This record gives sequence, structure tokens and C-alpha cells, in this order.
Amino acid sequence: DGEDVYGEVRGERGDDSDEDISDDEPILGEDTGIRGYGDVQTSDSFAKHEKMSHPLDIDAHWLQRKLSKYYEEAITSQKKSIEVLDILQKSDNQRELENQLLPLLGYDCFDFIKMLLKNRNMVLYCTLLASAQSEVEQTAIKSKMSQDPDLVRILKQLEGEGDDD
Repeated sequence: DGEDVYGEVRGERGDDSDEDISDDEPILGEDTGIRGYGDVQTSDSFAKHEKMSHPLDIDAHWLQRKLSKYYEEAITSQKKSIEVLDILQKSDNQRELENQLLPLLGYDCFDFIKMLLKNRNMVLYCTLLASAQSEVEQTAIKSKMSQDPDLVRILKQLEGEGDDD
């Protein structure tokens, strides 16, 4: 019983008991401990199917459009986008940012939160620039961006100079 004569791959338990499981029955995830079907996508597939936009793609309503994938009500995604932008502006560090975004958006948006953490400056400053109401406001934001090396790279991409991505 313990010897494998035909070179077959056996289940994790080392026996042939998985032969009686049909293809459409739930399978046990390897490292998650969650039962599910192998062909079902996760509810939050943001990171797998969508890469971060170019700075030119981020306009004043980019956050709201992204959040509308998670919140059916337009007013909810609008309110959440305003709160997210406020948090992006006021948080001092990554940990604080994550600790504020997670309770606000919930675990369903975890991949989106990870993307925001990774691209905080791009999302924040491109949104601020796009929603600036006057030339003076835009100039002030661009001036602040020109003083930070990371923000200079984003600014150059916005102006079409640094397409290094």
C-alpha cells in the first residue's frame, strides 16, 4: 500500500484517497486554509489585472472611479475618495497611512490600499494638480513638487519629459 508502483503523484496525505474527489468539488488551498474552487477569481483582483496608471492618467476623479469598483453608490465612492485624498495629504508615514486607510476602505480594498501605499505621491500630487482651481494653485503645487526628487520625476512625466516607466 505504501509503495508507488506506477510513478503516480499522490495527494498530500500520501494515499490515493483524492481519486474519489470529482473535478467540480471544492479543493483545499495550499497555504490559505480556505476552501474554494480552483477557477474562481478573488473578489479583489485589482493588483492582478490592473497596473498603476501613468501620471497623465490620474485626473481629479481617478480615485473616485477606482473606488466605484468597490462601492456601488456613487456618493459613497465620492465621499471615500475625498477622505482618502485627505489621508494621503495628512499622514506622516506609511504605517499611519495604512492604519487609516484600512479601517476606512476595509479589507475588500486591500490590493487597492497596497497600490495607494506604493504610489502615494503620484496619486496625491496628480490628483491635487488635476483638481487645482486656478493657475496660482497649480503653480504652488508644481513648485512644491520641484523641491522633492521623487516628485520631480512625476512632474517630468506629467510634462512629457521623463517616460522612464
